[in-house]
Amino acid sequence: MSTHDVNPNSVWWAWGASALIFALVAHDLRRDVRRLVSARNVVLVGIFVWYLLEAVQAGPTVFAYGSAAYERGVLLVVLATVSFLIGYRRSHAAFFDGLALRVARLQDWSFRCQVLTVGVLLGLIPVVLFGLADPAETLRGLVASRAGWRGTLIRGPLGDFRACVVMLENFLLGAAWIAILILGDRRRTRGIALVAGAVLAWHLIRAYGTGSRSLVFLGALIPAAWYFWRSDERRQKGLILAAIPLALAFYWFSAALVAGRDQGRLALFARPSYVGHEMFRELLFITNEVPAHRPYLYGYTLFVELINPIPRFLWQSKPLGFGAVYATWQGHEPLTGGPTLSPGIIGEMYVNFGVAGIVLLSLLGGIVCRAWDRIGPSATACLPILMFYSMGLGCLLMLGRSFSVSLFYQIIASLICLELAAFRFRRVRGDLLEFPWQFRCST
Repeated sequence: MSTHDVNPNSVWWAWGASALIFALVAHDLRRDVRRLVSARNVVLVGIFVWYLLEAVQAGPTVFAYGSAAYERGVLLVVLATVSFLIGYRRSHAAFFDGLALRVARLQDWSFRCQVLTVGVLLGLIPVVLFGLADPAETLRGLVASRAGWRGTLIRGPLGDFRACVVMLENFLLGAAWIAILILGDRRRTRGIALVAGAVLAWHLIRAYGTGSRSLVFLGALIPAAWYFWRSDERRQKGLILAAIPLALAFYWFSAALVAGRDQGRLALFARPSYVGHEMFRELLFITNEVPAHRPYLYGYTLFVELINPIPRFLWQSKPLGFGAVYATWQGHEPLTGGPTLSPGIIGEMYVNFGVAGIVLLSLLGGIVCRAWDRIGPSATACLPILMFYSMGLGCLLMLGRSFSVSLFYQIIASLICLELAAFRFRRVRGDLLEFPWQFRCST
C-alpha cells in the first residue's frame, strides 16, 4: 500500500457518487415516500451505507492506498449501481410469484397456527437436547453477546453432527415472523399467544446473544415491519421519516455492540474504529491484491455458499467459506480463534470475475430485486406476504457485507414449515386451501 500521492480533493468523487444515490432514491420517492420500502431503494441506500459512508469520511485507512485507488474504488461503486439499475429496469422476471401464493395461505387462521407449531417442534430439538443439559450455560450464552460463543447452542468453526442438529434451531427462529402475525390477530387464544410470544422473545434474545449486528437488525425488523404494514398511509409516511433518527440510533447501538461484545456487554460510550459497515476499505484491499498478487477466484465464493447447507460431517473436505479464506489474506487465523472477515458484495464480485463480475452480477442483482418487488405492496395488501417481503428486504440489505446463504436460512426454514404444515393440513381437511387473495402485480 502506498501512503503517498494523496489528493484531498479525491473525496469529492465520493460526495458526487453519494449525491447520485440520493438523487436516484429521491426521484423514485417523489410519487410516494413509502416507496423507500422496496428492494430497489433498499439496495441503493445499502450501497451508500456499506461503501460511500466510509468513502466520504475520507479516513487514513482508505487513503492509505493512494488517491488513484480511492477514485477507482468510487467508480467501481458507481458502476455497480448503474448496472444494478439497468438490470432492475429491464427485467420482468417472476421468480417469487409462486412463493407469494404459498405464503398467502397464512391468511387461514388454523393453517397459521399449524405452521407455528411445526416450527416450534422442529426448532426446539437442539434446545432440548443441548440447552436443557446445562441451563445456566445456555442462559449465559443467551445474554452474554459474543462472550457466550462457547454456549450450549453455538456451532463450532467446523461443522460436525452436533452442529447440524443445532442448525435445526433455525426453524424456531424462522417462525418468529409468523408468531407476530398470530399475536396481532384477534382470533388468538391465550395458549397460542403465549407460544407465539415466547417464539418472538427467543428470536430477539438469541439475535442479541450472537453479538451480530445483522441478526439483531433482522430480529428487530419483525415487529417493526408488522407495525408498519398495520398502519394507515399517514402513519406509514411518518414512520418513513422517523427512519433517519432510528438508523442513527441503530448505528450507535452497533458501535456499542462491537466495542463490548467480546466482554459480553454493551460499551455504550466507546468509539470503536470499526463498526462493521466499512466495506469500501475491503474493496480497495481486494482491488490492490487481485489480480496483482492473487488470482481471480472465478466463482469460488459463490460455489462455497451454494454448498454451505451440506453438513460437513457428510463432506469432510467441504471447502471453507470465503469469509475464513479472506481473513487469512489479512493475516488472521479464523480456525484458531481469529475472526472471519466480510469482503463486501462489490469486492466479492470483483474477486471472482474482476470488473466484468461487478457489471454482470450487479445486473443479476437488479433482476432478482425487481422480481422481489413484484410481491411487494404494489401487488397486494396481504399482511403475511408483506411480512415475508419485508424479511427479504432485510436480507437484501445485509447482503452488502457479502453473499451469504446463511442469511436466508430462517426464511427458508419458515417456508419448509409452511410446506410441512400444508401437507398435514390438506390431509386433515381433505381438500386444498382456497386462496382468498389473487396475485396481481403492477409493472
